[in-house]
Amino acid sequence: MGIVPEHPGGRLFRDLAGRCNQVFAREADTVAFMVSGIPMWIKGKSPGKK
Repeated sequence: MGIVPEHPGGRLFRDLAGRCNQVFAREADTVAFMVSGIPMWIKGKSPGKK
């Protein structure tokens, strides 16, 4: 999501950040995707639900 950076260093940063997010999400019990401050739960249950 977003624009493709013009410079190679910017693209490298974007790609590395994405890979880091994937590693963290793989190990996490819950993962939320935030859109305008609203969490969309994509892994696990939201903390408010039982």
